[in-house]
Amino acid sequence: MLRPTFSRSNLCCGGICIIFGVISFVVFCYAAIISKLLSESRNQILLSIQNDW
Repeated sequence: MLRPTFSRSNLCCGGICIIFGVISFVVFCYAAIISKLLSESRNQILLSIQNDW
């Protein structure tokens, strides 16, 4: 039976993809859910994220 071979570059690329996916998920959760639960902010960028309904 053939055994799969994993090179260092494949493992590195896979790890980078997983890290990017986790960061994207956290940013989405903040923008979609968590920012709505926070109090009003004076920062215009955060205020626009909170009021994006």
